[in-house]
Amino acid sequence: MKYKHLSYSDRQEMEKLYLQGWHMNDIAAKLGISLATVYHERARGDTGQMDANGRGGYSAELAQSKIYARRQELQERH
Repeated sequence: MKYKHLSYSDRQEMEKLYLQGWHMNDIAAKLGISLATVYHERARGDTGQMDANGRGGYSAELAQSKIYARRQELQERH
């Protein structure tokens, strides 16, 4: 599968599907991304709390803010 950067709308879609209880492999297939990407993204947006499905919570907004902060940090270095 080809590498793909997730957009904020991709992250929002992932959050919606995740909160609906979709399995990670189904989310990957729906978004056209690798399963590893879904797991990495889930870790990036981890809220530290459990969701309604008894899984670790995921926030697209939190993940996006971490990406933005990392990009800013890299730009400041150069």
